[in-house]
Amino acid sequence: MEALWNRYRICQTSDDTSVHLTGQQLFSGQVEMALEHIRQTFQAPDQRVAASLFIKRYCGYLAALEAMSRWNAEAVLSLSDMCFRCTETQVFAHCQAACVRHFTEGDRNEWREQVVQRLFSQHIAVMIDALSKATRLPCATMWSHVAFYMHVMYRTWLQEEMDEGVRARIRDDFQYLQSLPSQWFDGTCNPLCMSFCTVKHPCREEDVLLRKACCLNYKTSKGACYTCPRLTEEERLQKMKDSLRA
Repeated sequence: MEALWNRYRICQTSDDTSVHLTGQQLFSGQVEMALEHIRQTFQAPDQRVAASLFIKRYCGYLAALEAMSRWNAEAVLSLSDMCFRCTETQVFAHCQAACVRHFTEGDRNEWREQVVQRLFSQHIAVMIDALSKATRLPCATMWSHVAFYMHVMYRTWLQEEMDEGVRARIRDDFQYLQSLPSQWFDGTCNPLCMSFCTVKHPCREEDVLLRKACCLNYKTSKGACYTCPRLTEEERLQKMKDSLRA
């Protein structure tokens, strides 16, 4: 599963000298100093922008979802054992205890429920709650980032996968995630259940999903993403063309 870890920037080594944030800090809610370090690394104007970009750039939950849906396995990523290292544009997760446990027997629906509940209730929800309390950035904004990439990657996995049995499992899991009870997210609705508008890419034969919530990247020197809901169609088209030349 090394390719899975690499794809989603998960490292099974520890680098204490360059850690910006730990899972233990997220559980305790003591994240203000860490967020300031992340803000400086991201070159963000304030901690709200840093929190938004941190969740946007964190990919660990996507590794867990791909393992579940494509490989019928649980990617064990205990938040309490994790630490995070940031570059100007990326977030790397370090977890020495990261491993994969394949589903072999029993009721897959029950197994899936346990895997997903651990992932969202004990991992992503903890991260989002801690960052929201520290910065007052709405939880809904960060959940929208998670939902956006979940929708993007499930579409991607369906395109990449050739085995029809696996494709059926991917589709079923995707529908299941969008039907999860709102209580799992400590809110009035399931934030993963949302629809996204699409536009045609000007230079590729593909549809591009547009974000529901702005990630605030436009407040940095990098400017807005081409999926940003704030852009006009002319601005979006130019951003897409510019991204191909970058």
